Amino acid sequence: MQKAAYWGVLAAVAVMILSGIAIWKPVQSYPLEQLFGGFQGARVVHFLVMAGIVFFLVVHVTLTLLVPRTLLAMVVGRATELRHTVTSEHAP
Repeated sequence: MQKAAYWGVLAAVAVMILSGIAIWKPVQSYPLEQLFGGFQGARVVHFLVMAGIVFFLVVHVTLTLLVPRTLLAMVVGRATELRHTVTSEHAP
């Protein structure tokens, strides 16, 4: 489920870029504009995809605020704290 969500966001970013180009230069990118159903269709797709990405970000920030330990794990790359290692002076 998590992998699908991340791949979905990457696909959403690609669609957002393409629809943004269709909105930005509608005459030069006419075939791309037609792919989205015209200028208005490109605007609707761009808005809906943007709303989906914002929803994804809001969920992630909310989950991080609910479980603050996960932020450190995301930044450092570890899920747990460093464990105590036994050295020769502490060995029995």
